[in-house]
Amino acid sequence: MAIFNDTDILKNIQSQNSWWITGAVDKELVPAFKRSVFSKVHDVFFNEIRRFPVLSGPRRVGKSTIMFQTIDELLTSGVKPERILFYTLDEFPNDGISISEVVETYQKYIYSDDNFYLFIDKAQKDKSWKNYTKKLFDLKKNIRVMITGSTSAEIEKESDDSGSGRFLTLKIPTMSFYEFCVMNGNEPDIQPVNVFKMHELSLPEQTQIYLKLSSLYREMIRYMKIGGFPKFVRSENYSYIKIRSFQKQ
Repeated sequence: MAIFNDTDILKNIQSQNSWWITGAVDKELVPAFKRSVFSKVHDVFFNEIRRFPVLSGPRRVGKSTIMFQTIDELLTSGVKPERILFYTLDEFPNDGISISEVVETYQKYIYSDDNFYLFIDKAQKDKSWKNYTKKLFDLKKNIRVMITGSTSAEIEKESDDSGSGRFLTLKIPTMSFYEFCVMNGNEPDIQPVNVFKMHELSLPEQTQIYLKLSSLYREMIRYMKIGGFPKFVRSENYSYIKIRSFQKQ
């Protein structure tokens, strides 16, 4: 088991929180497009009734992106950069460093007050994540925490078993076809239609809808091949996408 000192941990923390120096999140990490589920995550995270949202879902659906978009929103609103701590447990040499070690080092060297924002990515890598974040919830009344984890039943059970409303699991699905089109710059120019009442429309109205939908045929084929993963929206290398989508991390 690796042993980390303060210098090792501090170096890792600083490398993941570039906004402490630049004042902004790297643009590549913050796409302009926000998934529809972003507003739900936002409402839970900032709600006056404090709960820690746990984002659970398949790999590559954008859980980490939602975190960075939230961080970007905090910085834009004027929150001091040092009050925002992000840490992913999924990259070497971060394996083996616990969330408690990260927070303790952060508060020792970067920001000592308890009114900070904590973003924990791939929390399942630290088996003690639940007990430690419960402790943060109970003892640090001004802290806000967002957590991402795998789709495993384990992390969802962990976040649902708190028994006191500390956590709220939000499942992040793959993109809908509508989101896929919007992200790809092909937002359908069609008003919401009740498919069960299509027969009540005039024949010209039905024809116009069919014509507009037919223009999205190619997008539908791409969507079916890619599977609604934001990272691959503009890619045509389907064999690579298939390998990467099912590759274990």
